[in-house]
Order: sequence, then structure tokens, then C-alpha cells
Amino acid sequence: MKNVWYRHIYISIGLIFSATLLYAVENPECTRINSEPELLQVYNHALKNGNISSVMWALREDLKQAKEKRILMNVSLNLCDIKVAGSRTLFCQTNKGIKRINMPQLSGRLIAGSPGEFLLKNKDPRELKTTNRWLQLIVEENYNRPAESKITLRDKKDFVDATEYFKEYLIKKGLKITLTKIPASQLQATQNELIPDKINQMWWALELGPCNKYYEGIKAPIFVSQDNYVLDGHHRWAAIVSSAFGRMNVDQVMMDVFQINETIGDEKAGLVKLANEFANDFGIAAESGS
Repeated sequence: MKNVWYRHIYISIGLIFSATLLYAVENPECTRINSEPELLQVYNHALKNGNISSVMWALREDLKQAKEKRILMNVSLNLCDIKVAGSRTLFCQTNKGIKRINMPQLSGRLIAGSPGEFLLKNKDPRELKTTNRWLQLIVEENYNRPAESKITLRDKKDFVDATEYFKEYLIKKGLKITLTKIPASQLQATQNELIPDKINQMWWALELGPCNKYYEGIKAPIFVSQDNYVLDGHHRWAAIVSSAFGRMNVDQVMMDVFQINETIGDEKAGLVKLANEFANDFGIAAESGS
């Protein structure tokens, strides 16, 4: 009797295996997927299921390869397309539809003759030509300050970070900035583009821990609006969420932020318009999503 049952079990298993194999062979979608490189299969499956840590792993493996051997390099990637598992908003499910090139850049390359260059090189403000009276005032004030109290631009080969000047600019315009913590899952993207390689490099620095030279900079506070939209720091926000994914619930990931008492608005109003005016007049070149 026992042998009869065993035979039934073996036959059932065999039939299930055969049916599964037959489905995989005959199903066109399975045929297409199985013909793809394994790394691309992992990436696409993780993307579909919102497993951001597996997406980061696949991108990291791809980045290790020589340029001509990269698999994911020629795939149209925008991490705004991913819906992070366990969240109704991450990353860009409720974004404002603004392209990255139209978002304010608070760090980047300085344009010659701009207020930013005057501040960087401590040039005489009487030679500055700008119609922005607030920036004119900031340049003049900083020029006349004692050396030990000047606000300095963090500079690396013409790439500067204007965060401190942006804060001073906002205060002069009558806005309030609060340093606080907000759950990452409560923040919302303003732009509709996230560059995978940029996020992946930050993610890897976070994985390496505090000894990595970029770790503290990535963890530094980002700017957000009073309605919890990210103004500047989208890629750092995405990297921090990606690093924590799998270790804790996405609702438990906390972000250090500078929260400004103004709504995000759009390119014609609110914080986006204000920050773009600052960045353009300060002299930071726009950066595209490509």
C-alpha cells in the first residue's frame, strides 16, 4: 500500500515538473526572459517587485565591468520608475513632474563673473554685475567680514556647494529654516528623474560605512518644503532609503532635513521658483538627468 502511495507522489511530482517545464519552454515571455543576460533578469525582476536593494546590487555588479561589457548601461533606466515595496510614495509615485534640468541645483560648476565666483575668490563686490539685490547684499557683507567669520564655499575643481549661502538667502527673504528629522517614506519627489548610477555610487558609500570619505556628505541634511517635497537632495534621499531597505521597514528610515516654511510649488511659484532664481543668479550651471 505504501509503495502505491509513493508511486502516486512520484507521478504527481513528475507531472508538475513537466507542466512547469513545458510552460517555460512554450511561453513566449519566459523564452524572452531566459534569453536575457542573468544580470538583466535580476534587475528587471527586482524593479518589477520594488526590491530596491537587489536593484542596487545589480547596478553595482554592472558598474564593475569595463564600459564595453556593461549590460545595464544601454538600458533606459530611471529609478523614478520603481515603486519601492512597502511604500505608497517612494520614490516618485507622487512627483511634481518636473525634469531634473529644471530643478534648482545648489551645487555644481560656477559660471564666470557670477556672484558665486565673486564669493569663491573674495573679489571686490563693486565689480559685480547682478540684478539680484539679495545676492549683491550677501556678496558685500561677506567681503567686508573678518576672514575668520566669512562663509566659505566648499570647492573642488570648480564644483562648489552653495548650501550655506542658500540658507542665508532664504533668511534674508524672510523664510524660516528648521533642522529636523522626517521619515523618508513621508518625503515626496519633486522631480521625475533619478539617475541610477549616481544613486548606486552613494548607496555603495553608505554600505561601506562611516570610514568612507563620502559617507558624512551623503548623510547631511537635505532641503525639503513644508509639505514634505524634496527640494534638493533627491539622489541622497534615494540612496539612504536603498541602503536601509531590507534591514528595516521603510517607514522607520529617518532623514535629516532642513525644512523650509514654504510649499514646494512648481517652476512658476513656491520654493522651486525661489530656489531656481537663487541658483541661476548665484551662477550654478544647470545639470541634466542624462
